[in-house]
Amino acid sequence: MKRYLSFVITYFALSASFSAHAACNVEPQHDFLYQQVESDERSMLNFYYQSLCRPGQVQLSNISLPSNASVQGKALYYFGLLNLKKYEGIAINTPPDLVQIGQQNGISWITAEAKLNNAIKLIESDQLREGERLLHETIPIAREIGYKRLLARIYRWLGNIKMQHSDIKGSLNYYKMAYALVNEIGDNFQATMTLNNIATVYMQSEEWKQANSYIKNALSLYVENNYDNSLFEAILYANSSAIYFATGDHQQAADYMRLALQEADKTGSNRIKFSTLSNMSQLYSSVGRPTEALDMAQRCLDLSKQSPDSPVMLATCYDSFATAYLAQENYDQTIAYAHKSLDILAISESKETAWELQLLAHLVTAYEKLGDYQQALNYMKQSALLKQDFNRQTYNEEIISEKGALERTLNKREVELLEATNALQAAKLEEQRSKNILYTALFIFVSYFAARVLLRLKQSNSELKEQNHTDLLTGAYNRRYLEQWVKQEKIVTSNVLVSVLDIDHFKSFNDQHGHDIGDMVLKETVQVLQGQLRKQDQLIRWGGEEFILLIPLDGGENVTGILERLLRCIESHQYAYGSQQFSVTISMGAKVCSGQSLSSHWDENFAQADAALYQAKSAGRNRYQVAV
Repeated sequence: MKRYLSFVITYFALSASFSAHAACNVEPQHDFLYQQVESDERSMLNFYYQSLCRPGQVQLSNISLPSNASVQGKALYYFGLLNLKKYEGIAINTPPDLVQIGQQNGISWITAEAKLNNAIKLIESDQLREGERLLHETIPIAREIGYKRLLARIYRWLGNIKMQHSDIKGSLNYYKMAYALVNEIGDNFQATMTLNNIATVYMQSEEWKQANSYIKNALSLYVENNYDNSLFEAILYANSSAIYFATGDHQQAADYMRLALQEADKTGSNRIKFSTLSNMSQLYSSVGRPTEALDMAQRCLDLSKQSPDSPVMLATCYDSFATAYLAQENYDQTIAYAHKSLDILAISESKETAWELQLLAHLVTAYEKLGDYQQALNYMKQSALLKQDFNRQTYNEEIISEKGALERTLNKREVELLEATNALQAAKLEEQRSKNILYTALFIFVSYFAARVLLRLKQSNSELKEQNHTDLLTGAYNRRYLEQWVKQEKIVTSNVLVSVLDIDHFKSFNDQHGHDIGDMVLKETVQVLQGQLRKQDQLIRWGGEEFILLIPLDGGENVTGILERLLRCIESHQYAYGSQQFSVTISMGAKVCSGQSLSSHWDENFAQADAALYQAKSAGRNRYQVAV
């Protein structure tokens, strides 16, 4: 299985049990909507939050829309109804155009929330480019008004799109930005789904131990907070099933998939229903039960007739048939349905590489069993090329580094909780020390080892400070220097220009001319750039052909002028190696941030500059793009 899944409310019915901010476990000072909504409409906000985190507990019969409701009250009511429809499959009347309502009344959060909902609809109907455009259109609105909970949701969906394009680095960056925001405001509900999203990244690269760890953390957080959302449960159970199946525990996989199917049937999302039916079919096929597998595949196909606008979901049904017929040793039908699925993927905006590899493997096996070895060999070659490209994108050094940075971010929260727990335990020991000499001895014993650990940490830190901070090849600073600089540097200027730059087509250049010439280009590029920089500017080699520039701005500098000057100095420089001469260009992504936020929000600032670099490269390279 390769496809995972990333009124007036009666006051005594809801308000007496929950405060408006408690439903999704965010404190009022971090709750944007709590600060926007008047106190007499907090019950409406409560309903909206219940529809997100605990829609399974909402009693719709206790809810109605009053005639004198404000614009914000009406919006919360309709957003809540839309959530109930999607998460719990509750039938509702078509709501008004909420984007128009937000724009006409000048209420930006309504506009932004409605645009996010519209973008999700586009994404789920495989209109990824249009959905992504709408998400990027919504980011400045959410950022300007400080609606961090919504911004985190946008980042998660952008990460999902990157996953559907098999862009592991892009998805990691967006998930990391989302997690940083939800961690900052204490949004445990979104933290649950962000951990699930991160698990799918590791599932994509078949790192099952790590994937299982994140899924378990997500499920624990979900249960601890008493959430009740059928759609989210179906996704968590389906991904748990996929992990257990991949690690050989077929019984656990079947149990979780049955739970996923049970929850998916409650929702109003055909997408999750398609996914769970297809995965259940795949599971039956894998354990030698093709009859049950074909039954699930047929249920999937019957459901597709209700959702003709979702061709990719139809492809999952065809894939289920292909897998089931392969288990039944009906190779002609295997080939027919595998081709149907591949034909849909070929015109889809998604780039489901792992899925395509599975379908090609079915074709290789089927043609081989039929004795058509030439066709089997053709598809084997096609699969090998696709696998090579997939491995290059999934397991390269940059992706491994990004995963490490993401894990450090995720572990930070666990460390804080552990420190709080340790502090509480120490306080209890101190309180009881006078009652029992054994406790005293134990405390001394623990203190002794704690002192040893602190001493070792101090020694390790001293050793780290003495390590070389310079990249040996180019003479630029290295990642170790950047990590310590971001943590320790006290920025005194008002703003800093953060730029991520990349030598265009460097891999092709390296392959064509050899690594010696490639190394020469890297060294000379650094020398040319350093000749354009001031003493206080920082040039860091991030990895491979990618560099980071940190340029303090005193107020009078022209940012675009700086970037243009750096671009042109590289473009005009002639690289020479023996009798050969070369020209090189670079692409740059940039973000201007305050000096104060540089270290405290480094990951978010870097990710935005990195995303801008992707835009510059997509626009043709040899240019720069400044993040808004």
